[in-house]
Amino acid sequence: MKDFYKHMKYKHGEHTCMTLKRYSKLKQRLTKQMAQLKFLLECRKYNLLPNHLTNAIKKVNINTASHKLKAQTEKTKQLFLKKILNIDITQTNMNIKTSKTHLHHAQQQLKHSISKIELDSFICKQDCLSQRIKKERETIQTSKLERLKYQQMQKLGIDLNNDWFVNKTDIDFPVETKWLLSLGRKFTLPTTKTSFQPIRMIAEIEQIIQQEKDDRVKEIARCKLSNNIIQFKRNIRHNSAEKFILETFNKTKTFLKSHKDDIILTDADKGNKTVVMYKEDYTEKMNKLLDDKNTYKIVRNDPTNALQRKNNTLVDELYKSKIIDYRGKQQLVCTAAIAPRLYGLPKIHKPDLPLRPICSSINVPCYGLSKYIKR
Repeated sequence: MKDFYKHMKYKHGEHTCMTLKRYSKLKQRLTKQMAQLKFLLECRKYNLLPNHLTNAIKKVNINTASHKLKAQTEKTKQLFLKKILNIDITQTNMNIKTSKTHLHHAQQQLKHSISKIELDSFICKQDCLSQRIKKERETIQTSKLERLKYQQMQKLGIDLNNDWFVNKTDIDFPVETKWLLSLGRKFTLPTTKTSFQPIRMIAEIEQIIQQEKDDRVKEIARCKLSNNIIQFKRNIRHNSAEKFILETFNKTKTFLKSHKDDIILTDADKGNKTVVMYKEDYTEKMNKLLDDKNTYKIVRNDPTNALQRKNNTLVDELYKSKIIDYRGKQQLVCTAAIAPRLYGLPKIHKPDLPLRPICSSINVPCYGLSKYIKR
């Protein structure tokens, strides 16, 4: 670029050369400011504090032996840093606005100083330089974010066990997404005001209340339940670990939604591990299992409705014989049965990742009756 500026100085004068240099600096500064804003917004979204803020108040300590005062000091520092982070974001937005204004003025000056072809060529080169700077900054800041997230996970006592998550695809999963998926389907997420379902809870507890014979006791139990639900919903609060889990859950949902047509998540056959594999491979292997004519055969008609009628006939006979009461009959009668579903669990300990076929019989015609006989 030195030769370019020398040429423009010789052709258009020193003032135009200085304007070109100022435009280039402003363009680079604006690119860095945009990248910085993105980084700060990500930090605020995931409740992270950048190092340039935390390092500024490292020496701020109160000499006290009281654990309560130490905790209050730490809490105050955290709240202060969060407010400073918001101010930093506001200032960065103001800096971006100022840079854009100055950049626009410089471009307007250049329009009157050099030809359109020269200006377009110069702006194109500056755009390429800005793109390179942007990629470099994004790489550095992504690394910073991952490091901050890892430090946050360490502070919250969250450890990633790479053995619990098996990725059989070429897709690169974020660290926090791998951690959440490795916990498995039985992991319970923190309750939020939107996920809390009081009607479902009332319905489940009402079944227990109905076992009580005294009507007065029933009403007292219902009143206590109602008050507890109202108080719980009003006072839902999340600590730092729960906030991190909820943010990670939302990010994981977004990430999986973007790959929903390509991958499938399932449990491993052994080891209680989460496995990610391509949907195309899974479908191909399941179809290969079903192609075994010695194990499976095609039936012309769906026998589900016929089996449902047979199940209900048996339940009626049990009721008429006074083996079960009316409530038991209502629980065992089937009205919306479905056929069994077949799915596969990958055997990650074997080469080529074969699938173990599992037949799920939940809600089949005889599901309730089978559970009753087992009891």
